[in-house]
Amino acid sequence: MTQSAQHAATEILAAEQLGGRFVDIAVDIRSWGRDPSAKKPHYESSKSLLSAGGVWDRRLSKWTDRSPSRYLTWHVHAGQEHSIDWFGRWLEAYIAGDRLVGFEDVYSMLNVGGRRGGKSDASAKLLALFGVAVPESIVWLICPALRKTEELRRIFRSIPSGTEPGAWGRWSAGQGKLTLWTGTEYEFRTGDSAELVKDGRCDVGLLNESQMMENGVYRNVRAPIADTGGLIMLTANPPDTERGFWVQDVYDAARGGTPGWVFFEFASENNPTIDHRALETMRDDPAIGEDEYLREVKGQFLAVGDRVYNSWSPRLNVREIPDQMEPWAREFTPEYLNGWAFDLVAVADFQRQPMVASVWDFFRDPSGIVHAWCIASVSPDGDEFALMDAVDDKGREIARDTSPQAMCFVADATGEYQDAGRNPGKNSWEYLESRGYRVFAPDARLRRKNPDVLETVRTANAMMRTSSGHHRINALPGALQVVKACARWKNKNGYPNKMSQWAHVGDTVRYMAHRFFPRTKRFSKFEYELVEPATTSRDRELDGF
Repeated sequence: MTQSAQHAATEILAAEQLGGRFVDIAVDIRSWGRDPSAKKPHYESSKSLLSAGGVWDRRLSKWTDRSPSRYLTWHVHAGQEHSIDWFGRWLEAYIAGDRLVGFEDVYSMLNVGGRRGGKSDASAKLLALFGVAVPESIVWLICPALRKTEELRRIFRSIPSGTEPGAWGRWSAGQGKLTLWTGTEYEFRTGDSAELVKDGRCDVGLLNESQMMENGVYRNVRAPIADTGGLIMLTANPPDTERGFWVQDVYDAARGGTPGWVFFEFASENNPTIDHRALETMRDDPAIGEDEYLREVKGQFLAVGDRVYNSWSPRLNVREIPDQMEPWAREFTPEYLNGWAFDLVAVADFQRQPMVASVWDFFRDPSGIVHAWCIASVSPDGDEFALMDAVDDKGREIARDTSPQAMCFVADATGEYQDAGRNPGKNSWEYLESRGYRVFAPDARLRRKNPDVLETVRTANAMMRTSSGHHRINALPGALQVVKACARWKNKNGYPNKMSQWAHVGDTVRYMAHRFFPRTKRFSKFEYELVEPATTSRDRELDGF
């Protein structure tokens, strides 16, 4: 027998003397039952949601045919069950080697919401279960700083280890790694810098509090899972700094159906173990404020930094159209389009490539309030004809009629005297009209000139979140360019940054808001032909982009 084989045999014998040859290594994740009278968790009525493991033979290093006599049991509440269910189906496909059946290209999972919703708890328990189900796997648990790993360590310390009876494995000297007898390694790392997580193998990983990490941390962890086709989990509160704003990019993209991601939202209202009143009273705490309450407790994404559309919320303004909403475009548009009625309105801006248009529909809620919904957005390379073709293609994709009989254009007013290429003697409006579309300016009172930038931005913000709490300007998750522009367009020196990549799309939103939700009183034809609002040189500089 070689020296290395002798050493291995000695280790196995020592391990057997310490904890026995056969060890129950099994996890059972169970739902909390509820005691309606006490409004507390009721463990006796809980049910199993997901389990893994069995009896491990430490001498032969494999599972036996025996059934475990005991499980390590973790409980989750109802608001965590949706992620447990999905992960269980993913894990089954992963172990069977056919993870692409039903999980095409999904390699990342976002668990997002306010505090005390249970996203970190559920994620850590799922990755712990993965390590049990898949022997010799490598699991990374990454937090913004080592001091922030304590929340996760509490879960992993419930795993029997060291000299405990029935120990599953042992911790390293520095408590930074837990190694099971099955060969699985749970490694705690810091995500303070992307370089700290660049090296090594990772089968599944967790970025806990990912909104406190830079985007590079995710990129460096995402690549290693290619070895086994694993999964990266992110937990996040809505970001409150530019450093973590990439999480909002992920949230918007995942909601919009971008391949590669699945996401789940968590809410503290579903957690039966906390004092809900303690959270609710944070709204009126003068040391916290309503915005922080909405972000930290309710999990709402709010504007970070000096954003143009500071009233926009990716959670409240980006949503599907509720069933109780009544289609109202045909009844609503004539009042603002000189008596013409249309089913849809496309809003276009011409003065920068790529061309951009957003498509809007209008609905009335049961209380009689009209809401605008962006149902699609396009940005093709090319000219005005390419833009119309792209709108037609998108209409067929979403099964909506975008013909001139059903849809009109509200278009950049400078297109009345020039085209996008600024060619002499040609104009963008004529191109649209050549296809039969009726074209309207953003402001019915102005000819060949767009309305004031700041005024239209104020109008849009007022409708995105009204003083009465209504969200009258909205977008479907699939209208991703508008969704991103509303959240990302920034001010520069107090004015919307006209050089931003989001300015072009953002303009279509303010044009729509100004045309259909004007803050100024309506003028008669006589009045608005004779009276034109005064403008400053700064307004003229910003207008028309």
